[in-house]
Amino acid sequence: MKTKFAMILMGLVTLCGSAQDKIYKDKKNKPTTPDLAESYEISTFSDDKIHQTIRTYRMDGSPISESGFMMLENGAMPEGKSTLYNPDGSVAWFASYNKGGLEGESKAFWPGGALKREEVFSENKLVTGKCYDKDGKEIPYFPREKRPEYPGGMREAYKFIGDNFHVKGNKSGTIFLTFVIASDGSVTEVEVKKGISKRLDNEAIRVLESMPKWIPGTQEGIAVKVSYSLPIKVAAQE
Repeated sequence: MKTKFAMILMGLVTLCGSAQDKIYKDKKNKPTTPDLAESYEISTFSDDKIHQTIRTYRMDGSPISESGFMMLENGAMPEGKSTLYNPDGSVAWFASYNKGGLEGESKAFWPGGALKREEVFSENKLVTGKCYDKDGKEIPYFPREKRPEYPGGMREAYKFIGDNFHVKGNKSGTIFLTFVIASDGSVTEVEVKKGISKRLDNEAIRVLESMPKWIPGTQEGIAVKVSYSLPIKVAAQE
């Protein structure tokens, strides 16, 4: 038998807990125990259980972020205001979301409070945008965030996986993996969240780890790590 497969690339979504959940996170933002934690998050829900607010804090209690979500049958999407904070508690960035897309005014600030960027969005599309240096001088605009890109686009990414996933057998199903595109573009931290068999799961990990470097994602023009999830559907055929 020869195995065929298909892939869909999706961004990681925040998993939601019950009202007033307190979850401790390690430096990789994974759940851990309080003694190993570097931050924690508290989730609260509206009375109708449709809207969720997640607030994250450093272990000293200073705020990191506050984000709103709307609950859906298959997860959650950003909704309402989101805010990021500097270590001193001042606002670093804020924006508003409507049905998962950016909507209205968004601003970012340099440490100390000087305006860093101001943008206006409509239906998740940029209407106007300006960027400023630390002295308040306007500089050429660039997006606040940019997702990683595989060289040649996702069609080439799919082709690479297809050309390099070598397995024979009668097993079928979907392998759900997570991975991180590091700031240098390499594929790291590949994990199987739900697998089919050890042999197929290990092959999926091997293929992802062997991928060429991606063009890394950026935040405020600086390369950063970005998390992804990838389901690989495996269908055994004669």
